[in-house]
Amino acid sequence: MELNFNKNDYGILEILIGNECATPFQSLTTKYMIEKSGFSHVKVRQTIKTFQMCGFVKEGAKEGNSKTYYVTNDGVKYYMEVMNYDKGDMQDLIDSYINDEEDE
Repeated sequence: MELNFNKNDYGILEILIGNECATPFQSLTTKYMIEKSGFSHVKVRQTIKTFQMCGFVKEGAKEGNSKTYYVTNDGVKYYMEVMNYDKGDMQDLIDSYINDEEDE
């Protein structure tokens, strides 16, 4: 499968990584991703579906009636490769998301 993602797609993957969504319990709803990204529900759902087919995102535990999603280790590795990030850069990314949440 040819991986042909655009910047918006990486933004959605970044939301999952930045919020440390790496387990079925630590996962986000599409509603949250739509609010944070500013993208349409169609865009977010299509991107999540594509990432699922690539093995970068998996479905997490339900939150009420809503499906949730989290990033896999393969998804994190792929993001790091594409962005040319090391572990320090990834921690900075997570810290920036934590700081944004505290500011709200």
